[in-house]
Amino acid sequence: MNRGVKKTHLTSIGQPARQHTMSVLLDLLPARLTRRSPAWRDLGGWTLDPAHADDPRTPDLCEPDTWRTRLNPWWTNSGPWRPAGVPAHGIYHRSGPDGLTDWAAAVDGWMIWRWRGPRMTWRSELVSPWNPIRAQRGVILDELVNLAPEFEDAEEWIGEAIHTGRKPAGYFGIRQHPAMPRSAMRSWAEQATEEGLVVRLQRPGCWAFAAQPGTLADRFDLPGLATEYRRVLPGDLGERAAADLLAWGHLELIDAAEQHGELPKVVRGLVFGYPPEVTAGVLLTEPHWAVHRSEGAEFGAYCPRCDPTRTRRNTRHDQ
Repeated sequence: MNRGVKKTHLTSIGQPARQHTMSVLLDLLPARLTRRSPAWRDLGGWTLDPAHADDPRTPDLCEPDTWRTRLNPWWTNSGPWRPAGVPAHGIYHRSGPDGLTDWAAAVDGWMIWRWRGPRMTWRSELVSPWNPIRAQRGVILDELVNLAPEFEDAEEWIGEAIHTGRKPAGYFGIRQHPAMPRSAMRSWAEQATEEGLVVRLQRPGCWAFAAQPGTLADRFDLPGLATEYRRVLPGDLGERAAADLLAWGHLELIDAAEQHGELPKVVRGLVFGYPPEVTAGVLLTEPHWAVHRSEGAEFGAYCPRCDPTRTRRNTRHDQ
């Protein structure tokens, strides 16, 4: 009789009973096996940024790691960043120091990039926080996290982003992409040219530069962006940024990509589709970056090495 009652009870509660059992087992397992953080639900003031909620460049959720799942059925590749129990995915923001805004990019619960700068209202379909993340992942992901999900090849992604109108311009190595031999790359270049993009192969087929057709002034609202720089940057700094931006409006995007090392920061960031908040953050903290490190172009005013809450290769992203 007791056996029947017990069976009826388990049948009636079904999945919740199993979930409770799994939760207890998870709590008993060592943290190194479950990768659970005591603060795994706490976003610490971060909220999803609506301005980037529908960005098509947002990565797809990653597939679970099969062999890890077989070794440990309770393992999840999802990271500890989980609002309401759901892995954080997208662009998040919160108030930062000195009146600036902190942003963070999360993929499947892992924080994979942070940056800081003044909040700006200027927008362009060619500009996105995902552009520097996915095109420069070697710089960014190595600095912030060593368990970040794998994206597709950055070289391939750059070409595809330009081809689909999600990035203004860029360059990518041909030999660095073993899945796309030179002959295939030349075919891609021919097709992209026929569809209106501007493509130039350099150094006997080793590098490709590609861009949307037209000048910076053709593709962007430069006067509007110059006004924003004057608004968020103090005095001469804002005037100089606005002047640099307007002075290069005549430059073809493909030429800007090839000459990016010689261009002012406000132009260089725009050419590759970086958010102006990142560039403005760099300009505000330029003395720091001048003596510290060069990757400020990707982090804005945020410096991972100066952040007391983070150490290099830190995998705990619950701050």
